[in-house]
Amino acid sequence: MSEPEGPLLRVRGLKKYFPIKGGVLGTVSGYVRAVDDVSFDLWPGKSLGLAGESGSGKTTLGRVILRALQPTAGQVLFRLDGRVLDLAQMTHQQLKPIRRHMQMIFQDPYSSLNPRMTVLDIVGEPLLLSGVKARRERERQVRDLLREVGLRPQYLRRYPHAFSGGQRQRIGIARALALRPRLIVADEPVSALDVSVRAQVLNLLQELQERFRLTYLLIAHDLSVLRHIADRVAVMYVGRLVESAATEALFTRPRHPYTEALLSAAPVLWGHEKDLFVSPTRPKPILLSGEVADPSDPPAGCPFHPRCRYAQDICHTSLPEFREIEPGHEVRCHLAEGLALQGMRD
Repeated sequence: MSEPEGPLLRVRGLKKYFPIKGGVLGTVSGYVRAVDDVSFDLWPGKSLGLAGESGSGKTTLGRVILRALQPTAGQVLFRLDGRVLDLAQMTHQQLKPIRRHMQMIFQDPYSSLNPRMTVLDIVGEPLLLSGVKARRERERQVRDLLREVGLRPQYLRRYPHAFSGGQRQRIGIARALALRPRLIVADEPVSALDVSVRAQVLNLLQELQERFRLTYLLIAHDLSVLRHIADRVAVMYVGRLVESAATEALFTRPRHPYTEALLSAAPVLWGHEKDLFVSPTRPKPILLSGEVADPSDPPAGCPFHPRCRYAQDICHTSLPEFREIEPGHEVRCHLAEGLALQGMRD
Protein backbone atom coordinates (compact mmCIF):
# COMPACT_ATOMS: atom_id res chain seq x y z
CA MET A 1 0.00 0.00 0.00
CA SER A 2 1.48 3.36 -1.07
CA GLU A 3 2.08 6.13 1.40
CA PRO A 4 -0.51 8.93 1.43
CA GLU A 5 0.36 11.97 -0.58
CA GLY A 6 1.83 14.79 1.49
CA PRO A 7 1.46 18.56 1.13
CA LEU A 8 2.42 20.00 -2.23
CA LEU A 9 4.02 22.95 -0.46
CA ARG A 10 5.41 22.99 3.05
CA VAL A 11 6.82 26.29 4.33
CA ARG A 12 8.86 26.22 7.52
CA GLY A 13 10.36 29.18 9.41
CA LEU A 14 10.50 31.32 6.27
CA LYS A 15 12.11 34.75 6.64
CA LYS A 16 12.87 37.61 4.29
CA TYR A 17 14.79 40.56 5.71
CA PHE A 18 15.75 43.60 3.63
CA PRO A 19 18.85 45.44 4.89
CA ILE A 20 18.62 49.15 5.71
CA LYS A 21 21.80 50.86 4.56
CA GLY A 22 23.01 54.37 5.27
CA GLY A 23 26.06 56.58 5.35
CA VAL A 24 28.81 56.99 2.80
CA LEU A 25 29.95 53.39 3.14
CA GLY A 26 26.45 51.94 2.98
CA THR A 27 26.68 50.41 6.44
CA VAL A 28 23.76 48.16 7.41
CA SER A 29 21.91 49.82 10.27
CA GLY A 30 18.98 47.46 10.54
CA TYR A 31 16.56 45.22 8.68
CA VAL A 32 13.01 45.37 7.40
CA ARG A 33 11.45 42.08 8.51
CA ALA A 34 9.02 41.72 5.61
CA VAL A 35 8.47 37.99 6.27
CA ASP A 36 9.33 36.77 9.75
CA ASP A 37 9.15 33.08 10.69
CA VAL A 38 6.17 31.95 8.58
CA SER A 39 5.14 28.27 8.46
CA PHE A 40 2.18 26.55 6.77
CA ASP A 41 1.19 23.55 4.62
CA LEU A 42 -0.68 23.65 1.30
CA TRP A 43 -2.19 20.41 0.00
CA PRO A 44 -2.65 19.42 -3.67
CA GLY A 45 -5.85 20.70 -5.23
CA LYS A 46 -6.55 23.06 -2.32
CA SER A 47 -6.52 26.84 -1.93
CA LEU A 48 -4.90 28.86 0.85
CA GLY A 49 -5.96 32.49 1.11
CA LEU A 50 -3.47 34.98 2.51
CA ALA A 51 -5.01 38.17 3.90
CA GLY A 52 -3.80 41.36 5.52
CA GLU A 53 -3.40 45.10 5.06
CA SER A 54 -0.96 46.62 2.60
CA GLY A 55 2.53 46.28 4.03
CA SER A 56 1.79 43.10 5.95
CA GLY A 57 4.20 41.02 3.83
CA LYS A 58 1.70 39.01 1.74
CA THR A 59 3.17 39.74 -1.69
CA THR A 60 6.75 39.37 -0.44
CA LEU A 61 5.87 35.94 0.96
CA GLY A 62 4.43 34.86 -2.39
CA ARG A 63 7.51 36.04 -4.27
CA VAL A 64 9.88 34.34 -1.84
CA ILE A 65 7.98 31.05 -2.24
CA LEU A 66 8.34 31.29 -6.03
CA ARG A 67 11.99 32.29 -5.57
CA ALA A 68 11.54 35.63 -7.29
CA LEU A 69 13.22 36.77 -4.07
CA GLN A 70 15.95 34.94 -2.20
CA PRO A 71 14.81 33.98 1.33
CA THR A 72 16.90 35.03 4.30
CA ALA A 73 16.20 31.80 6.18
CA GLY A 74 13.77 28.91 6.33
CA GLN A 75 12.54 26.14 4.03
CA VAL A 76 10.22 26.07 1.01
CA LEU A 77 9.58 22.34 0.51
CA PHE A 78 7.93 21.53 -2.84
CA ARG A 79 6.75 18.01 -3.63
CA LEU A 80 7.44 16.99 -7.22
CA ASP A 81 7.28 13.47 -8.70
CA GLY A 82 7.75 11.78 -5.35
CA ARG A 83 10.65 14.03 -4.34
CA VAL A 84 10.60 16.87 -1.82
CA LEU A 85 12.76 19.77 -2.99
CA ASP A 86 13.85 22.68 -0.81
CA LEU A 87 13.45 25.62 -3.19
CA ALA A 88 15.11 27.95 -0.68
CA GLN A 89 18.44 26.15 -1.10
CA MET A 90 18.41 25.71 -4.88
CA THR A 91 20.47 27.79 -7.30
CA HIS A 92 18.83 29.65 -10.21
CA GLN A 93 20.18 27.00 -12.56
CA GLN A 94 18.66 24.20 -10.48
CA LEU A 95 15.34 26.06 -10.35
CA LYS A 96 14.95 26.34 -14.13
CA PRO A 97 13.27 22.95 -14.69
CA ILE A 98 11.12 23.47 -11.57
CA ARG A 99 9.68 26.87 -12.54
CA ARG A 100 7.24 25.40 -15.08
CA HIS A 101 5.41 23.83 -12.14
CA MET A 102 4.98 27.19 -10.33
CA GLN A 103 3.35 30.20 -11.94
CA MET A 104 1.97 33.57 -10.88
CA ILE A 105 -1.13 35.60 -11.72
CA PHE A 106 -0.41 39.30 -11.20
CA GLN A 107 -2.56 42.01 -9.67
CA ASP A 108 -2.61 44.46 -12.59
CA PRO A 109 -3.62 42.63 -15.78
CA TYR A 110 -2.46 45.50 -17.99
CA SER A 111 1.03 46.22 -16.66
CA SER A 112 1.81 42.48 -16.51
CA LEU A 113 1.20 42.10 -20.27
CA ASN A 114 3.70 43.38 -22.86
CA PRO A 115 1.76 45.96 -24.94
CA ARG A 116 3.95 45.21 -27.98
CA MET A 117 3.11 41.51 -28.03
CA THR A 118 -0.02 39.85 -29.37
CA VAL A 119 -2.05 37.42 -27.31
CA LEU A 120 -0.48 34.60 -29.32
CA ASP A 121 3.02 35.72 -28.32
CA ILE A 122 2.10 36.48 -24.68
CA VAL A 123 0.39 33.17 -23.96
CA GLY A 124 2.70 31.21 -26.26
CA GLU A 125 5.95 32.52 -24.75
CA PRO A 126 6.06 29.92 -21.93
CA LEU A 127 5.42 27.20 -24.52
CA LEU A 128 8.27 28.50 -26.67
CA LEU A 129 10.68 28.60 -23.73
CA SER A 130 9.66 25.05 -22.74
CA GLY A 131 10.57 23.67 -26.16
CA VAL A 132 7.47 24.02 -28.36
CA LYS A 133 9.36 25.52 -31.31
CA ALA A 134 6.79 24.94 -34.09
CA ARG A 135 4.65 28.08 -34.38
CA ARG A 136 1.65 26.18 -35.72
CA GLU A 137 1.66 23.88 -32.66
CA ARG A 138 2.00 26.87 -30.32
CA GLU A 139 -0.89 28.55 -32.05
CA ARG A 140 -3.04 25.45 -31.62
CA GLN A 141 -2.26 25.25 -27.91
CA VAL A 142 -2.88 28.97 -27.40
CA ARG A 143 -6.28 28.65 -29.08
CA ASP A 144 -7.15 25.85 -26.67
CA LEU A 145 -5.98 27.94 -23.70
CA LEU A 146 -8.11 30.90 -24.77
CA ARG A 147 -11.17 28.66 -24.94
CA GLU A 148 -10.42 27.34 -21.45
CA VAL A 149 -10.42 30.86 -19.96
CA GLY A 150 -13.54 31.97 -21.85
CA LEU A 151 -11.98 33.99 -24.68
CA ARG A 152 -12.52 33.59 -28.40
CA PRO A 153 -9.63 31.99 -30.30
CA GLN A 154 -10.00 34.75 -32.91
CA TYR A 155 -8.49 37.16 -30.38
CA LEU A 156 -5.02 35.67 -30.52
CA ARG A 157 -3.62 38.30 -32.92
CA ARG A 158 -4.89 41.26 -30.94
CA TYR A 159 -2.83 43.40 -28.54
CA PRO A 160 -3.59 43.95 -24.82
CA HIS A 161 -4.98 47.47 -25.29
CA ALA A 162 -7.89 46.02 -27.28
CA PHE A 163 -9.29 44.17 -24.26
CA SER A 164 -11.21 45.09 -21.12
CA GLY A 165 -9.68 44.61 -17.67
CA GLY A 166 -11.47 41.31 -17.13
CA GLN A 167 -10.39 40.00 -20.52
CA ARG A 168 -6.78 41.01 -19.87
CA GLN A 169 -6.85 39.12 -16.59
CA ARG A 170 -8.13 36.05 -18.45
CA ILE A 171 -5.14 36.39 -20.79
CA GLY A 172 -2.88 36.45 -17.73
CA ILE A 173 -4.59 33.34 -16.39
CA ALA A 174 -4.15 31.59 -19.75
CA ARG A 175 -0.44 32.42 -19.68
CA ALA A 176 -0.13 31.02 -16.15
CA LEU A 177 -1.91 27.83 -17.27
CA ALA A 178 0.17 27.29 -20.41
CA LEU A 179 2.58 24.78 -18.84
CA ARG A 180 -0.03 23.11 -16.61
CA PRO A 181 1.63 24.15 -13.32
CA ARG A 182 0.93 22.45 -10.02
CA LEU A 183 1.08 25.64 -7.93
CA ILE A 184 -0.31 29.06 -8.86
CA VAL A 185 0.31 32.13 -6.71
CA ALA A 186 -2.44 34.66 -7.46
CA ASP A 187 -1.49 38.11 -6.15
CA GLU A 188 -4.69 40.17 -5.75
CA PRO A 189 -6.11 38.62 -8.96
CA VAL A 190 -9.39 40.60 -8.90
CA SER A 191 -8.60 43.78 -6.93
CA ALA A 192 -8.04 45.83 -10.11
CA LEU A 193 -11.33 44.69 -11.68
CA ASP A 194 -14.86 46.08 -11.49
CA VAL A 195 -17.08 44.41 -8.90
CA SER A 196 -19.31 42.96 -11.62
CA VAL A 197 -16.31 41.25 -13.25
CA ARG A 198 -14.74 39.92 -10.05
CA ALA A 199 -17.32 37.18 -9.59
CA GLN A 200 -16.77 35.97 -13.15
CA VAL A 201 -12.99 35.73 -12.72
CA LEU A 202 -13.31 34.03 -9.33
CA ASN A 203 -15.73 31.50 -10.80
CA LEU A 204 -13.25 30.88 -13.62
CA LEU A 205 -10.43 30.23 -11.14
CA GLN A 206 -12.64 27.73 -9.30
CA GLU A 207 -13.60 25.93 -12.51
CA LEU A 208 -9.98 25.68 -13.62
CA GLN A 209 -8.94 24.37 -10.22
CA GLU A 210 -11.52 21.57 -10.39
CA ARG A 211 -10.67 20.74 -14.01
CA PHE A 212 -6.88 20.61 -13.64
CA ARG A 213 -6.55 19.99 -9.86
CA LEU A 214 -4.65 23.22 -9.41
CA THR A 215 -3.27 24.35 -6.08
CA TYR A 216 -3.68 28.05 -5.28
CA LEU A 217 -1.98 30.47 -2.92
CA LEU A 218 -4.38 33.43 -3.13
CA ILE A 219 -3.21 36.81 -1.86
CA ALA A 220 -5.90 39.41 -1.10
CA HIS A 221 -6.66 42.28 1.24
CA ASP A 222 -10.40 41.72 0.79
CA LEU A 223 -11.46 38.78 2.93
CA SER A 224 -14.85 38.50 1.21
CA VAL A 225 -13.01 37.45 -1.97
CA LEU A 226 -11.21 34.64 -0.17
CA ARG A 227 -14.37 33.32 1.45
CA HIS A 228 -15.73 32.07 -1.86
CA ILE A 229 -12.62 30.35 -3.18
CA ALA A 230 -10.18 29.46 -0.37
CA ASP A 231 -10.29 26.24 1.67
CA ARG A 232 -8.20 27.85 4.40
CA VAL A 233 -7.36 31.45 5.21
CA ALA A 234 -4.22 32.73 6.91
CA VAL A 235 -3.99 36.32 8.17
CA MET A 236 -0.67 38.21 8.20
CA TYR A 237 0.37 41.21 10.25
CA VAL A 238 3.84 42.78 10.09
CA GLY A 239 5.42 39.75 8.42
CA ARG A 240 3.96 37.10 10.72
CA LEU A 241 0.92 34.85 10.58
CA VAL A 242 -1.50 35.81 13.35
CA GLU A 243 -4.32 33.38 12.54
CA SER A 244 -4.93 30.40 10.27
CA ALA A 245 -8.04 28.25 10.03
CA ALA A 246 -10.53 26.60 7.72
CA THR A 247 -12.36 29.37 5.87
CA GLU A 248 -15.79 29.11 7.50
CA ALA A 249 -14.27 28.66 10.97
CA LEU A 250 -12.22 31.84 10.57
CA PHE A 251 -15.13 33.85 9.16
CA THR A 252 -17.73 32.78 11.69
CA ARG A 253 -15.50 32.56 14.77
CA PRO A 254 -12.28 34.57 14.48
CA ARG A 255 -9.87 34.23 17.40
CA HIS A 256 -7.53 37.19 16.80
CA PRO A 257 -8.61 40.85 17.21
CA TYR A 258 -6.92 41.81 13.95
CA THR A 259 -8.94 39.22 12.04
CA GLU A 260 -12.11 40.53 13.68
CA ALA A 261 -11.30 44.05 12.47
CA LEU A 262 -10.60 42.87 8.91
CA LEU A 263 -13.85 40.92 8.81
CA SER A 264 -15.83 43.91 10.03
CA ALA A 265 -14.45 46.02 7.18
CA ALA A 266 -15.08 43.46 4.42
CA PRO A 267 -18.19 44.24 2.35
CA VAL A 268 -20.91 41.58 2.17
CA LEU A 269 -22.02 41.33 -1.46
CA TRP A 270 -25.48 40.18 -2.43
CA GLY A 271 -26.84 39.14 -5.82
CA HIS A 272 -25.05 37.53 -8.75
CA GLU A 273 -22.38 38.83 -11.11
CA LYS A 274 -23.62 42.13 -12.65
CA ASP A 275 -26.32 42.62 -10.00
CA LEU A 276 -24.00 42.59 -6.99
CA PHE A 277 -24.60 45.20 -4.30
CA VAL A 278 -23.35 45.81 -0.75
CA SER A 279 -25.63 44.63 2.02
CA PRO A 280 -27.32 47.62 3.74
CA THR A 281 -27.53 45.72 7.05
CA ARG A 282 -23.77 45.37 7.48
CA PRO A 283 -22.63 46.37 11.03
CA LYS A 284 -20.27 49.32 11.34
CA PRO A 285 -16.61 48.35 10.83
CA ILE A 286 -14.14 48.31 13.69
CA LEU A 287 -11.86 51.32 13.20
CA LEU A 288 -8.27 50.52 14.15
CA SER A 289 -6.27 53.43 15.55
CA GLY A 290 -2.79 54.20 14.28
CA GLU A 291 -0.90 52.67 11.38
CA VAL A 292 0.48 49.22 10.63
CA ALA A 293 3.59 48.66 12.77
CA ASP A 294 6.95 49.41 11.17
CA PRO A 295 8.52 46.05 10.20
CA SER A 296 11.98 47.58 10.65
CA ASP A 297 11.17 48.56 14.24
CA PRO A 298 8.14 46.63 15.52
CA PRO A 299 6.85 47.40 19.03
CA ALA A 300 7.83 45.16 21.92
CA GLY A 301 5.53 42.27 22.75
CA CYS A 302 2.67 41.67 20.34
CA PRO A 303 3.13 43.91 17.27
CA PHE A 304 -0.63 44.50 17.14
CA HIS A 305 -1.03 45.70 20.73
CA PRO A 306 -0.85 49.48 20.00
CA ARG A 307 -4.00 49.11 17.84
CA CYS A 308 -5.77 46.40 19.84
CA ARG A 309 -8.77 47.35 21.97
CA TYR A 310 -8.39 44.19 24.06
CA ALA A 311 -4.66 44.57 24.89
CA GLN A 312 -3.46 43.84 28.42
CA ASP A 313 -0.10 44.19 30.15
CA ILE A 314 1.28 40.88 28.83
CA CYS A 315 0.62 42.04 25.26
CA HIS A 316 3.03 44.96 25.75
CA THR A 317 5.96 42.82 26.87
CA SER A 318 5.70 39.28 25.49
CA LEU A 319 5.47 38.09 21.87
CA PRO A 320 2.70 35.44 21.70
CA GLU A 321 3.44 32.08 20.11
CA PHE A 322 1.60 30.83 17.03
CA ARG A 323 -0.29 27.94 18.58
CA GLU A 324 -3.21 25.62 17.87
CA ILE A 325 -6.18 26.39 20.13
CA GLU A 326 -8.66 24.15 18.29
CA PRO A 327 -8.08 21.39 15.75
CA GLY A 328 -6.91 23.11 12.59
CA HIS A 329 -7.23 26.60 14.09
CA GLU A 330 -3.99 28.41 14.95
CA VAL A 331 -3.64 31.88 16.43
CA ARG A 332 -0.94 34.23 17.74
CA CYS A 333 -2.69 35.94 20.66
CA HIS A 334 -2.24 35.72 24.45
CA LEU A 335 -5.94 36.31 25.05
CA ALA A 336 -7.49 34.13 22.34
CA GLU A 337 -9.24 31.69 24.66
CA GLY A 338 -10.99 34.45 26.61
CA LEU A 339 -12.21 36.67 23.77
CA ALA A 340 -15.66 36.49 22.18
CA LEU A 341 -15.03 38.09 18.81
CA GLN A 342 -17.58 38.98 16.13
CA GLY A 343 -17.36 37.07 12.87
CA MET A 344 -18.91 37.64 9.46
CA ARG A 345 -22.23 36.00 8.76
CA ASP A 346 -24.46 35.87 5.71
